[in-house]
Amino acid sequence: MTKEPQFFKVETDGAVVIWKFHNPPKNLRNVETDNEFGDLVEAFFADPGLRVGILTSALPDVFIQHYDVSQLVNWSEALSKTGPTTQQAPSTAERPAPRGIYRLGPKPVIAAIMHGLPGVAVS
Repeated sequence: MTKEPQFFKVETDGAVVIWKFHNPPKNLRNVETDNEFGDLVEAFFADPGLRVGILTSALPDVFIQHYDVSQLVNWSEALSKTGPTTQQAPSTAERPAPRGIYRLGPKPVIAAIMHGLPGVAVS
């Protein structure tokens, strides 16, 4: 990844990279956050000095709420406007391309959901 991430605070500790998701106020996923995370994971898999990736939140008491429903509504409306005879879906700029991190490489990626758990101390 050549530019500074917009939605992730990236830290490294030896062979570990930590991606802290930061999309306030609710930490919603969307096309842009998913694309950026995919780029970060691809760079992680390509770096021989890194061995483990950890995804967590930069916001206290929230991990990732859910996908931004407004984008889902927009895709649905775009699909309904194409009509029954044109099977053309919205462009990938309007909807996310399928991209699962499990297909990108052999290194483990861990989700660390640490915030807001009663009785759990986070250092």
